[in-house]
Amino acid sequence: MRKLYAHAQEREAFGRPLAGFQVTRHKLVDMAMLTDVARTYTYRAAARIEAGVNALREISFAKIFTADVAERVCREAIQILGGYGYASEYGVERLYRDARILAIGGGTTEIMKEIAWKTLDGI
Repeated sequence: MRKLYAHAQEREAFGRPLAGFQVTRHKLVDMAMLTDVARTYTYRAAARIEAGVNALREISFAKIFTADVAERVCREAIQILGGYGYASEYGVERLYRDARILAIGGGTTEIMKEIAWKTLDGI
């Protein structure tokens, strides 16, 4: 995120830094917020496991949500970086490819939703 933030501050488009555009600032805020929420929810699931509580619902929700966030954040980073988003020195191109597998590996999103469905009684 730091490299991306610095890039938005330094890179100019139409005579001003990318961070000078409200849409870019809002994308960066959304990315930071979603990443923080995904991390917090994952930690919550881990805390429940550590406490010996059945965390199947939280694990499923965390996997679904974090896989989606990872892909979205990488996609937005490439959008902000433009052509640099495909350059290996920025690393986002690899992260974007890796993010896609998160929704597949370790249980597809559809499988996670089926597991979560089974925990919804009592809501």
